[in-house]
Amino acid sequence: MVNVCMLFSSYLESPNGASRFVREFENNKGTFSEYDINVSVVSMDTFHPSSFSSIVHKRRGGSKLKRKLIDLINKNSILTILFDMIVYQSRKDRFIDMFMTLNTIYDIIHCTEPDLCYSLIKRRKLSTEKIFLTMHNNGDALASEYISRPALNTKLGRLYLKRKLKYVFDHVQRIGLTTQQSVNVFLKLHPEIDHDKVYYVYNGIESLNIIDARKLPKDRPLKFVCVGTIWERKNQKAIVDALIDMTDEERRKISVTFVGDGLLREPLENLCKRESLGNVSFIGSVPDISDCLENSDVFILVSHSEGLPLSIIQAMRIGLPIVGSNIPGINEMVEDGKSGYLTGVDFKSVKETMIKMAKLSDNEYDKMSRASYQLFLNKFTISKMIMRYSEEYNRQ
Repeated sequence: MVNVCMLFSSYLESPNGASRFVREFENNKGTFSEYDINVSVVSMDTFHPSSFSSIVHKRRGGSKLKRKLIDLINKNSILTILFDMIVYQSRKDRFIDMFMTLNTIYDIIHCTEPDLCYSLIKRRKLSTEKIFLTMHNNGDALASEYISRPALNTKLGRLYLKRKLKYVFDHVQRIGLTTQQSVNVFLKLHPEIDHDKVYYVYNGIESLNIIDARKLPKDRPLKFVCVGTIWERKNQKAIVDALIDMTDEERRKISVTFVGDGLLREPLENLCKRESLGNVSFIGSVPDISDCLENSDVFILVSHSEGLPLSIIQAMRIGLPIVGSNIPGINEMVEDGKSGYLTGVDFKSVKETMIKMAKLSDNEYDKMSRASYQLFLNKFTISKMIMRYSEEYNRQ
C-alpha cells in the first residue's frame, strides 16, 4: 500500500478549481484503495474546521480597502516581492508548520501549489518521502503571475520568481500537468528537466447515470454561463465587450450569467450598467454550480491561459455545448464545430462565436450537446483520473 498525502493550504469549500480537484481525492479514497493507494487529505480544514462561507463573510468588509492596497502594491516590483515574502509565502510557511505537528510520515506528499511546495521543501526534513507537484496551468507556471501581478514582469520580479520555481523543480520527484500540450510547453521552457520526471493526467469528475436530452429554448434568449474568478486571466471583459458590440437584435437572442467573484467583478458590473446590458447578471460565488449549469444552454470560457478547467468538465457532464478560447488546455476539451466552438480571445472573435451559437438549429444543438457529453465520458471521468494517478504513484 502506497501512503499518499494530498496537501492543500486552503479550504475544501473554496469556490475554485484547485479545491474541487482536491475534493475529488477526499471523496474517492475508497476507489484509490482498489489500486493499493491510501490517500489522506490535509487542508486548512484539518487545523481550523470552520465554514468557508463564514470566513468569507468576516473578510468581506475590508474588500474595497484590500483592493486598493493590492492595486498599489502591484504597481511596484519591490513592494510586490516584499508582500509575497512577508505575507503570502509566510502563510504557506505557517501551514507547513501546522502540517509538521501531525508527525506523520508518508511515501508521497502531493502538492498542487508551487509556493506551498517551496515551503514544504524548505521547512520539512524529508527522508524517504517523495514530493509530487501538480500544476493547473498551461505549462508556463509564471504566465498567470504576470497577469495578476504585472509588477513581477520586470527583470527583478522575473529573477525572484524563476529562482523560487527552479528550487521547487530541482527538489520534487515528479511534476504533473493536466494536458499533453501543457507538458509540451513546460518542457520547451525547461529543457534542462528530465522528461521522465514530467507527466500529465486529465482532471476528472463523477459521471452521471442519466443525461436528459437538452433542447434549444423557444421563448427566451440562449443562456450562456461563465464560471470562474473574475479577473484579467479569465477574460470575462471580452464577453461583455462582445455584447456591447452586438446589434440590439443580436443581443436580444443572448443572455449571459457570470458565476464567481474577483477584483474585476465590480468594474464589469458598472460597465454593464453604463451600457444598459439588461441581459447580463452577476451572481457571485456559489458552493455548487450544478444548478447554474443546469439552467443554462451554453458554457463559455475565453481565458487567456488555463490548465484544464473543471468548470468546463462539469458543463460537459450535463451535455452543455462549450464556447472556449483556442488555447492549450481548453482546445483539448472542445472538438471545434462538434462539441462546441473554439474562439480567439479578442471580443470580436467572441462576438462572432456567440452569434454563431445562437443561430444553431434544434438538430445542430442536439448533436453538439450529445458530442460534448460523449467527450466527457471518453476523457474526463473520475475513474480515469484515479487510475492514471494511481499508476503514477505506484511507479514510485
